[in-house]
Amino acid sequence: MEKIGKGAITLLWAFGLLLPFNGKVLSAQEHGTHVAKGPLGTVEFPVSCTAGAREPFTRGVALLHSLTYEESEEAFRDAAARAPRCAMANWGLAMTEYHQLWEPYAGPAELQRGSAEIQRARVLKPGTPREKDYAEALGVFYDGWEQRSHAARAMAYRDAMRGVHERNPKDQEAAIFDALALVATAAPEDKTYGNQRKAAAILEPVFAAPPDHPGVAHYLIHAYDNPALAPQGVAAARAYSKIAPGLPHAWQTTPSTASCCSTQKRIRASPQSSRRVAKDSRACRESAEGFSAQESLQTGAEVWSHRRMRI
Repeated sequence: MEKIGKGAITLLWAFGLLLPFNGKVLSAQEHGTHVAKGPLGTVEFPVSCTAGAREPFTRGVALLHSLTYEESEEAFRDAAARAPRCAMANWGLAMTEYHQLWEPYAGPAELQRGSAEIQRARVLKPGTPREKDYAEALGVFYDGWEQRSHAARAMAYRDAMRGVHERNPKDQEAAIFDALALVATAAPEDKTYGNQRKAAAILEPVFAAPPDHPGVAHYLIHAYDNPALAPQGVAAARAYSKIAPGLPHAWQTTPSTASCCSTQKRIRASPQSSRRVAKDSRACRESAEGFSAQESLQTGAEVWSHRRMRI
């Protein structure tokens, strides 16, 4: 996962993400709000879709926050199958095609699929003004993609998500997606880390109560993914390592873990590390678990230089 123009992810990311995930979600429903709790963390994203679609939809959002796009797509397709007129399921499918923290950026095939899904969401007409806000914000990323650069579309989406957040100040997910868009569009030449600081300012209050949302901890790690801010990510790294402890496919099919387990994409261990990262999922898990917070997260410059992950 890389920011625009940036090719390295620090040890904070390695410490926070390279632990197993689990696909199981326990659920509860109340007044149209579905809450997914369990090994994916706690996600609450109320939608107007039928009750049967809410569980897979919320599961899809939880997986989305861990960049587990293939499994997230499956969950959103399940929601769409259960509720064919659930526009937000199509929003979710379009979101799985926009990998905000990855390079290379989406190509024509992904953009065509994402555009088709967001157009489908518009045709179905989202059930509430808030849902329409989400669909239209993502729409600005896909609209006219043939004529606009990735950077221009990403910044347009960032600005649109800021509007969604401002119009829905009590919506936790709007705040989280707003922060993610800020991190994703951070200028690599900005050594004041303005976007990252703004994102962290949004996320830290959400992280404080309670700190078990996968996206909050995950995106804080990315916001602090620089030598100046790295030490501030200790709590998020510790939390993320426990929020989603066991998704099997994360070690086999998702790009995030391929960096640990493939021969082409690897973690460079620090000289002080006593555990070498192996190329199979078991060794990856053991390596990640072997890093103590004390060993892994020291000071900004040290954290930055000791280990980088290229994805």
